[in-house]
Amino acid sequence: MLAKLALGNVRRSARDFAIYFVTLALGVAVFYAFNSIGMQAGFLDDYASQLVQLIAQIVSGITVFLAVVLGFLMVYANSYLIRRRKREMGLYQVLGMTRGQVSLVLTIETLLASAGSLVVGFALGILLSQLLVFVTAALFDDAVRNFTFRVSGEAALLTLECFAVMFVVMLLVNLVSLRRVSLSDLMGAERANERIKVRGLPATVVLGVAGVALVGLAYWRLTRDGLPVASTDQYQGFLVTTAIVVVGTVALFYALGGVILALGRGARGAYYRGINMFTVRQLASRVNTVSLSSAVISLILFLAIAVSASGFAMCAAFRTNLDVSAPYDASLSAYYPDDADPSAGERDLLALVEERGVDLGSVTRSSFQVTSYQPSSIEGGDSLSFSSLSQASGVALPGYLQTLAEQGNERPVEVIGQSGYDALRRANGLPEVDLGDDGYLFLCTSSKDTATFFQGVADAGVPIELAGMTLHPVDVPVDTGASATLQDGTAGSGAVGVIVVPDAALAGALPKITYLNLMYSVPAEQGDAVASDAGDLAWGDANVDADPSDPVLYYEASRTECRYASVGISGTVAYLAIYIGFVLVVASAAILAIQQLTSASDAVPSYRLLSEIGVPRPMALRSLRTQIAACFAAPLVVALAHSAVALAQVIKVVRAVGQEGVGAYVGASVAVFVAVYVAYFAVTYAMARGLVCARTDDARA
Repeated sequence: MLAKLALGNVRRSARDFAIYFVTLALGVAVFYAFNSIGMQAGFLDDYASQLVQLIAQIVSGITVFLAVVLGFLMVYANSYLIRRRKREMGLYQVLGMTRGQVSLVLTIETLLASAGSLVVGFALGILLSQLLVFVTAALFDDAVRNFTFRVSGEAALLTLECFAVMFVVMLLVNLVSLRRVSLSDLMGAERANERIKVRGLPATVVLGVAGVALVGLAYWRLTRDGLPVASTDQYQGFLVTTAIVVVGTVALFYALGGVILALGRGARGAYYRGINMFTVRQLASRVNTVSLSSAVISLILFLAIAVSASGFAMCAAFRTNLDVSAPYDASLSAYYPDDADPSAGERDLLALVEERGVDLGSVTRSSFQVTSYQPSSIEGGDSLSFSSLSQASGVALPGYLQTLAEQGNERPVEVIGQSGYDALRRANGLPEVDLGDDGYLFLCTSSKDTATFFQGVADAGVPIELAGMTLHPVDVPVDTGASATLQDGTAGSGAVGVIVVPDAALAGALPKITYLNLMYSVPAEQGDAVASDAGDLAWGDANVDADPSDPVLYYEASRTECRYASVGISGTVAYLAIYIGFVLVVASAAILAIQQLTSASDAVPSYRLLSEIGVPRPMALRSLRTQIAACFAAPLVVALAHSAVALAQVIKVVRAVGQEGVGAYVGASVAVFVAVYVAYFAVTYAMARGLVCARTDDARA
């Protein structure tokens, strides 16, 4: 009998609160699908397979965090469902059921709802995981091989464990809540919900001013300090800024209900028109009742938007054009000792590697090397630095270079001769650039900000004194293309600051680094195998046992490795951004939806009364729509404001590693999540409208 009663209750709840069940099922599906990526490794090549296995481990850890967040929100939302049914629970006891029997009915309902959500969720998750195989392959520029339909028992077990804990906690909260409430409170719950709760004007003013001030202070601090990427010393300040914005957001939402009521009453002409007074008071009560949860939801939305948009922006940054970041098939370098003999000049690295047992020439169609020199070994070179160029030109250093300079860790400027630059140009199929006897130019592939700085230095006509020569910028003073790349490297590893000067200015200078770049005469796989041997040589005992006067050999990268690194990092970041952002946005929107549906159910007597006194249904529904829209809009608007300030700093960081146009990626990711959020609002209003219309039809009959 009790089981039959519970089953009937679940059916009614499923009709009235379908969003709750759909969200739980969707959570199960997403958790399972993303945790099943480990089984996708067998469909991909070796490198992509290793990355997928690594991502699977990261996702498993993040799943626990997301399960805690989703569980907290679901437990909170479930309490609204129980509150709506308090009178029903009281009626069961009036009809003779014991409190234990009522608790048993509630337990059976929770189990049935959990089982239904799990079954539907796992079914959707298994289908989604098959599609995710092809998405994964696309993210890693790979193709699916020998695809077969698979089910991951490990992912299913992890998902089941997370949601089992979540459902047990929900059940315990429900039972404790039921046992702490007296029968009279249960029977009078519906009347208690109609009471308007709004804080007084003084408290509203204090909280509102404090909230605005704290949020403004957090914005100012973040804009001033930026993200903590230049130094670990910035972490403490960043945590303080985060704490300030959290407290400020909570204060804002605690004051919001009073602000709405005060503004509504202040506009007397509109306040007493139609049923605006009813709308304002109901809205103020709704906002005030859920102020804390709205603040939490707003912060979670901010986290979801910021993490997702930042992830896609960084993904775009790492997927740089390989023609610029890695224009050569492979690169090696050699670092000279500080006491190197200037008369020895630069070493032939191809010959040096061959002396040590690796024949790179057998796989090389063409090769060339470029040597940079120590400015301190050149007359006048001691003063050649980013800071000196900034002082001479009056152009401010980019943020990260300024931070390094302030910390005493300023990066040195490299100097190369025109002959080395000509080799770079020829290797990239470009014409040579004549510097004349007194010209110079900058190479920069690290960021637009740094390139803009160098352009400003050149525009100021800053002369450079080297080896008794006075050098001036040429007509096109900054090269940011492939010919500015001294060696293969991933995003952000290109030339930060290299000055090209006439060869005559480098006479007698100490070499600093020689870069050897190769173009294969064989397929990349075969060439990479030999280059890898050179890498083993570079990192082995050969460097230790070599003549102390020889440069220290390093293996930089191959074009294939650069592609793998770029694709691997961007694919991993994109995966996590989608996973985290989607779960948090859906959870937040679902909680708001359940809150508004519960509030609409609680307000049915009020809407019935409006119907009885002759208020037109369109007017009443407009009031309902306004209330729900405002409750959905408030957390989103605050979250978007927080995100706009945070993402502006993210874009600065991304530009610092050389990627432009990330605003489109940020905007697209934000638009997708806002669309999901708005879809939940539309469904919520449709369901609330149906609920109110169904319950007020009796009044019109």
